[in-house]
Amino acid sequence: MKTTRILTITVFVLHLFSFVALSQTKPLSKKIIAQVDNKGFFSNSEYNLSQVNGYTLIGNRFSGKVNYTIAPKFAVYLGVDWLKYNGLDGFHKIKPIMGLRVNPMQHLSITIGSYDVSHRSLPLPIYHWERPLTHFMEEGVNIKYTSNIYHADIWLNWEKFILQDDPFQEHFTVGWAQHFNVIRTKNFELKLPIHTLFDHHGGQIDTSDEPVNTILNLTTGLDLHFAFQNTWIQSLDLNLWYCYFNQTEKKYPHNNGFGYFPSLKLQTSHFMVESGYWYGKHFYAPMGTPLFQSVAYGKDEWIRAENKTAYLNVAYRYSAYDNVHFEIGSHVFYAFLDKKIQYTYELSIHFTEDFFIYGFNRKR
Repeated sequence: MKTTRILTITVFVLHLFSFVALSQTKPLSKKIIAQVDNKGFFSNSEYNLSQVNGYTLIGNRFSGKVNYTIAPKFAVYLGVDWLKYNGLDGFHKIKPIMGLRVNPMQHLSITIGSYDVSHRSLPLPIYHWERPLTHFMEEGVNIKYTSNIYHADIWLNWEKFILQDDPFQEHFTVGWAQHFNVIRTKNFELKLPIHTLFDHHGGQIDTSDEPVNTILNLTTGLDLHFAFQNTWIQSLDLNLWYCYFNQTEKKYPHNNGFGYFPSLKLQTSHFMVESGYWYGKHFYAPMGTPLFQSVAYGKDEWIRAENKTAYLNVAYRYSAYDNVHFEIGSHVFYAFLDKKIQYTYELSIHFTEDFFIYGFNRKR
């Protein structure tokens, strides 16, 4: 009874503070906001190839955090990220969320701590579309710059930290996703994207016998975006990608490789259709889609030198509200060298919300 009374009083005080803050005529420069992000997902991959087996991901990913912001240049936040697979009694992963973000100048933000990767968009050969489900938050340093002519997303994700004499290696990834807006009009955009990924295993204070190794994945090409007015087609995107692979140590049989990935994507108000063709030779990307690799996913066994795969993605998207989104779709692959069709079908419901707690004006 005492706990219930305390909780009731606390909620009442918070609502009172919110009412007083919202009644102010001046804009709020300091705010405390609670944010929740919950995604329920079901993804079933029917794979039957030598480099990857079929699997199912079904569960929920929930993150909640409290943000204290001093507009427009600073924010500090604290929360928790949960990953729960259906069929497991407990959580598969529970990670704290904490970080600080500063905006030292217009267009630039710097974050140290946890940062969101749900909006990261990289080509499928180097970045698996399922990764944000299982790696929603990363930890390290994230720098973003956005202007009318240039966009950059730079990150250092420290995946495995080591102490003196640990029996395993440190592991971190470094990424630089950028594009230049060469042409930008109301109905047409031409972008020059350049994406760089480093995956590093090493360290100097561990006792592991594994060799230090760094894998480089580089992609560049052209991105053409066509927007349409007063028609059922909203946009059409043509992407032409060249992908490159290199490693410092010969952990895999070939030290370098390459690939080509042209793709075409059409979007309407509710539907999205994307198709492409992948040709890769001696290519490997640790975070890439497994069916585009030339080495077994997560194994040190080389499968074949070449990979020729056609790709089709069809999705239906519906937004019940601005913060509630439903999606159902399928990814279909045709492996030419195996003469087999592989596919994934999936659905998800995504809910996000910001809850205003308290706000006040900064004193000068």
